[in-house]
Amino acid sequence: MNETRAAISLEGAALERGQTIKMVCPFCHGGQSGEAKFYLTKDYDTGILLYCCHRASCAANGRLGGNHGGAVAAAPKHKPFTPWDDSWFRPITAESVAGVGLGMVLGYLDKYPWTAKLRTLQWDHQTRRLATPYHNYMGYKSGYVLRSLTGGKPKTLIARLTDREPVIDWYTNGEDVQNDRLILVEDQQSAARLAVSGNKSLALLGITPSNAMLEKVFDAEPKKVWIALDPGAERAAFKIHRRLFAIVDTQIALLRQDIKDMGAEEYNAWLESYGFSRAS
Repeated sequence: MNETRAAISLEGAALERGQTIKMVCPFCHGGQSGEAKFYLTKDYDTGILLYCCHRASCAANGRLGGNHGGAVAAAPKHKPFTPWDDSWFRPITAESVAGVGLGMVLGYLDKYPWTAKLRTLQWDHQTRRLATPYHNYMGYKSGYVLRSLTGGKPKTLIARLTDREPVIDWYTNGEDVQNDRLILVEDQQSAARLAVSGNKSLALLGITPSNAMLEKVFDAEPKKVWIALDPGAERAAFKIHRRLFAIVDTQIALLRQDIKDMGAEEYNAWLESYGFSRAS
């Protein structure tokens, strides 16, 4: 079995019958922006894995399992990875965000003030999006999350600088971080807020992380992992729990509201309820 089929099988092993997930295509790797348009479904009746990439330039599709020997469509011709060109990014000024409005950008930063404390935010005037870098465990920049503030679709794009690192973002805040535990969250804003409070956190940048992404959890050598996904993602949280708990002490921290959107009082009460470091 080739590596691509193996990757699809690993993802499918975590699926329940009748379930579908969306992920980055293992054939085309989501193109330059790392789009997650690869749909993987486990057939309810047969357990066969059906997959299809909805990127027009790829369109890989096929099946694994069943009476056809697990035949899969031929992978498209490999294209060399091209890093995202971030040379056109600009500091956030009235001039650089013209057409979107400095007030809208500053409004976002006022809503999530901790986001810019641990990251240098820039403006991508080509896509007219806020560019927030993401980093690997060693602190090296791996790419950017490009966020639309005007309702553009998709809401976020991934601009990768390297194809050697999964699209996840590590957040720490100096020497006072509790290194014995790690909190997994969905987005950068929540991860940054936790880190500013003195908690080591990892933004999964989605709720269907691959095995390669979850393997990176162990780079931090945590004694305990907490999974704190947004409300409505409890099923995904339990799936991640099942993939980690046999290797490391793993618990789920339930939320009534996204971490990034909690009021200060509610946020500190939630931190205390799980024994996490409190915001200063």
